Amino acid sequence: MTVIISVVLSLLAVLNIILLVKVFSPQRETADIFAQRLDNTDKLLREEFGLNRKEMNDSARSARDELAKSLQAFETNFERVRASVEGKLKDIQNDNNAQLEQMRATVDEKLHKTLETRLGESFLLVSRQLEQVQKGLGEMQNLASDVGGLKKVLANVKTKGVLGEYQLGALLEQI
Repeated sequence: MTVIISVVLSLLAVLNIILLVKVFSPQRETADIFAQRLDNTDKLLREEFGLNRKEMNDSARSARDELAKSLQAFETNFERVRASVEGKLKDIQNDNNAQLEQMRATVDEKLHKTLETRLGESFLLVSRQLEQVQKGLGEMQNLASDVGGLKKVLANVKTKGVLGEYQLGALLEQI
């Protein structure tokens, strides 16, 4: 905006100079007036350019200051958001860890319970089978002793037969 004003003022000054040259060119006095006006216009233009430069510098400085403030505010907000996200992420991690620990405890408990149940059932089955084996062994021992007794009875059959005949003969004589 200030550049446009400066350009317009420069054009007006040049037009003013051209107009003065055409109107007052025949006279020498006019040349002095023209030179004086030209100096005044030059001085005014320099002052205006200086003011425009100062305004532009002030405007640029103001824009830089605003940008710095905006960047600082953005950085502060970003840091706050980052801290919030980190906190929520830690909360999520802690919650996940707690849930995983709870799931692990539940699985361990169920596995332990199942293992105890199955081991108990297996030991009970083995115990019953051992009882049956022991019972069978007892019966086998009884059978073995009965077989041993039968073997004794059946051993020396001839001698026992002769003895039996004498005893039978004695019984018959008594009758």
